[in-house]
Amino acid sequence: MEVKSLIKNRAEALALCLLPSVAQRIKDGQPTKTFLERLVRSGMTRKAAKDGEWDMLRSQLAAYWRGGEGDEFYEAYPNRFDEWFLGAHYCVVEQLRTLCDQYPDTLTELYEIGCGDGKVLMHMNERFPEFHRLVGIDINSKVIERNRSTHKDPKVDFTDDAALDWLSENGRSGSVLMTYGGVLEYFTQCEVETIFRKVASLSPAAIVLVEPVNFNYDLNKESDSRPYGDEHSFSHNHRVLLQRCGFELAHQSECRLDHRWQMLVAMIH
Repeated sequence: MEVKSLIKNRAEALALCLLPSVAQRIKDGQPTKTFLERLVRSGMTRKAAKDGEWDMLRSQLAAYWRGGEGDEFYEAYPNRFDEWFLGAHYCVVEQLRTLCDQYPDTLTELYEIGCGDGKVLMHMNERFPEFHRLVGIDINSKVIERNRSTHKDPKVDFTDDAALDWLSENGRSGSVLMTYGGVLEYFTQCEVETIFRKVASLSPAAIVLVEPVNFNYDLNKESDSRPYGDEHSFSHNHRVLLQRCGFELAHQSECRLDHRWQMLVAMIH
């Protein structure tokens, strides 16, 4: 292990040991704001991944995106939309366009989980004028507030509800579920399958995904999800999970930029 990583691990373990009250507040769902709070949360995440406590790991990953770091993410990567989405990842948009042309008047709404700054959702609004409702879902309330004041279109709405809760209460037949740039990696395998099954119940429906996966995850041999990297987010075999939930793949490809990306489009009739 590199010296830098070793020092970081020990600092996290020490903070977790010395600040149990902070750890409890984080467990209770309070966002992390200070350096020490973030150090404790990182230690909790590392421990949960090591011990296989997936629900605990999931809650810590959600806390990251709900807090200030999640709010600052899109400011830290201003070229993400132009260089990645409109570049190597755009094949999923082209494939969805093909599906909509092939099955006119079938897919009429789009829901984006982890919509972030709203740029992808607004682009989809322009590219797919036949969609009469588009909803951006993100657990970071500050991001949602900013989107509501920035993006003005009567067809587009933004909400900070939990993704599955919103889908269960508001999802409609003919919907497209989309995640872009690393969203479902912060959900457990059980949660991802539950979301896919919910979308399948709204058939006809489609799913569009651009999600990272660990470089050493074998998509031909592995089907169980597992954590990876410094964040301990999850590598999922989305192809297997989609097919397990009844979807047919219309597109599957992979590219490598700063990460290894899976790009998939699937539909259920």
